Amino acid sequence: ELTQWSRALFHTLPDFIQHQLLLERQSNAALQMSQLETERLLAWLVEDELNQRKKQGSFKGSFSPVCQFIGYQARCSVPSDFDSDYAYTLGATSAVLAASGLSGYMAVVSDLSQPVQKWRAGGVPFTAILSVAGSSAAGAFRPRPAIFPHRVDLDGAAFKSWCKERESCAKFEMYENPGPIQLSGQSAGMVSSTIMSKFSYLRELEDLRKHMSSLTSRCRPGCDPRTVRVAVQSLATLNSILNELAGPSEALEQREK
Repeated sequence: ELTQWSRALFHTLPDFIQHQLLLERQSNAALQMSQLETERLLAWLVEDELNQRKKQGSFKGSFSPVCQFIGYQARCSVPSDFDSDYAYTLGATSAVLAASGLSGYMAVVSDLSQPVQKWRAGGVPFTAILSVAGSSAAGAFRPRPAIFPHRVDLDGAAFKSWCKERESCAKFEMYENPGPIQLSGQSAGMVSSTIMSKFSYLRELEDLRKHMSSLTSRCRPGCDPRTVRVAVQSLATLNSILNELAGPSEALEQREK
């Protein structure tokens, strides 16, 4: 039973939130947090405040909110210092892309395992990461561009780290929480093993462009025929390797259809 103060607070909430709070509990007796439309509640509170300001004559505009589900944000842990820096960097990069007229780009940040001052920000066009699955023999579906998921790298450092711990996780309680204040201290700047094991994506692309430019300058008309032959054979071998690497992703796309 609610206390007098809790009951008073409950009745100040809009009807839809009251109804959602009274939904059947989960098996662990916890509220169904994913069913609470917190984004709609925020919009309702803002609208109520603006209506009050209209009556006072301090606001004359209009308010037409478009809500987006933020249930995951409502249930997640307090962001660490790393999380905050990463979010700010992605937001600033997105703003630069938009101000530059580069629509259809995704903001990316590389070198995340390095100090913030050494991070490299940029943009990747969505068309570069979209794939189109092949049509079925019967033509039952029309292929559409999509960003397909990638399999877990079973040979990667992150998965190998997990393999060392999963047996203990199955037998013992190993959950840890560094605490509610994560903007300072030992865990503030920690990054996951997945990030630590990644190479510098943007730097590798820059190095690749340098190698391609050097190759183009070497293989000009009039150069040694042996240089051309070695370059052609090496690039053919490289393309064969890249085709092999692309094979499993294409198979995954077909199975998903």
